Amino acid sequence: MNLLQQLAARWLRRIPVLAALLFLPFAARGQSSIVYGQFPITGGTTFTYDANGERVWSPVPDFPQSANLMINGQMAFTFYSGVVFSIRPASSNAVIAAQPYVPSSLTALAVPLQAGVSIGPEAAGYGWLPNIYTGEVLTSARDSHTIGEPPLTDGYFTGIESAYIGLQFQDKGQTYYGWARAGAPVVGINGGWIYDYAYETIPGKLILAGAVPQAAMTVPTLARPNQIRLTWQTQIGKTYQVQFNETLQSSFPGWANLDFAVVATTTNASVEVPIVGAARFYRAIEIP
Repeated sequence: MNLLQQLAARWLRRIPVLAALLFLPFAARGQSSIVYGQFPITGGTTFTYDANGERVWSPVPDFPQSANLMINGQMAFTFYSGVVFSIRPASSNAVIAAQPYVPSSLTALAVPLQAGVSIGPEAAGYGWLPNIYTGEVLTSARDSHTIGEPPLTDGYFTGIESAYIGLQFQDKGQTYYGWARAGAPVVGINGGWIYDYAYETIPGKLILAGAVPQAAMTVPTLARPNQIRLTWQTQIGKTYQVQFNETLQSSFPGWANLDFAVVATTTNASVEVPIVGAARFYRAIEIP
């Protein structure tokens, strides 16, 4: 098991197994205009030094070095790992980022946003930057030129487990906004994790970092001893993923999937789940 897999397993063990439930009912709402999706895990490349002090590159096995975010059949953004861990906008698309050096610099750093931050024309007070050289860097490690010293790092995502990236993309002459969630918690590795994304389908409409297309969930009912039934409003033909969280705070790891992905055949759907915890929150979100 490599370092990234060990860390992932350790984080999964953080999720507590509890013994009772508390539910968060959602108010009725109209059809969501948000599209939500999830990424596979991605990783990068590490380096060490040999006996002569020369740097030796060691790719992290079993992790892809790029992942594309496709929107309406078009490649909108690509995550890369290896030399650096970055997000590269395609065409005239852009990312909320900053250029920390000089205006003519070819380096831009993606800005980590907290949940609930508004993503729109004002770029959360920063700037909308297109593909600059290697893209908007999340984290990068470079040689310190001192034998025995750790690598030097750049990137605002360095050491962060989970944060949001503001996205702006163009389609048929219209501007749209979205977010992607990523993290680079292992300092010194030119890679990290990308988790999920969402975007608005209404041109020019702002989106909040972390916003997802939630279905209206009713108050749960007792189905049988130690089992309760979750019911929510659906659109026929749409697919819904049931998720849970032990807290409503935005800290990592956040919402996790249950083994319930439901394709709606009526205007309501329901699943039964065991009662496990003093407090647990559930939601159903629409997925592609």
